[in-house]
Amino acid sequence: CAGKVSKEEYGEMINKICDFLDGKYEEVLKKLTDEMNMYSSRMEYEKAAQTRDKINSIKKAGEKQKVSKFNNEDSDVIGLSKYENRACIEVLTIRGGKLLGQEQYKFENVEDDDAEEIESMFIKQFYSSRLYIPKKILIRHNLEDIAIIEEWLTKVKQSKVEIKVAVKGESNRMLEMAEK
Repeated sequence: CAGKVSKEEYGEMINKICDFLDGKYEEVLKKLTDEMNMYSSRMEYEKAAQTRDKINSIKKAGEKQKVSKFNNEDSDVIGLSKYENRACIEVLTIRGGKLLGQEQYKFENVEDDDAEEIESMFIKQFYSSRLYIPKKILIRHNLEDIAIIEEWLTKVKQSKVEIKVAVKGESNRMLEMAEK
């Protein structure tokens, strides 16, 4: 509106923003790198430096988003933290490989319950009232009734639901994030 850029430049900026928000980081980075090289070859070093700074910002944002792109499945990551008589459960909601949200649940007076019991009870209660059940649920503990819960969730969803105990790799990293 101030007339500092042409309609074409403005449109290109909007396209880059849309690509970025759609998770097309590589495409945006390539366009910006080409742009930076063009400015540099024209000896427009200030514009080249500004473009370089944009590239660095996008790389940083992309690193943060990688946390949510550990697979392309719909998943919930259930992290549990227990201290004395209190527990907190964090549910990370991943849809289409992107971290879309998180929910936190706090519990008091759980000193007599071990982590496995709390996790098992929570999963049963949480998914009994959910309209959508993901294909995969990541948890920390190998629950005694894990097969029964999987069978129940599969029946409710009417397609296979897997409860996976995360011990290594990207799944474990996501679980650690939920626990923190």
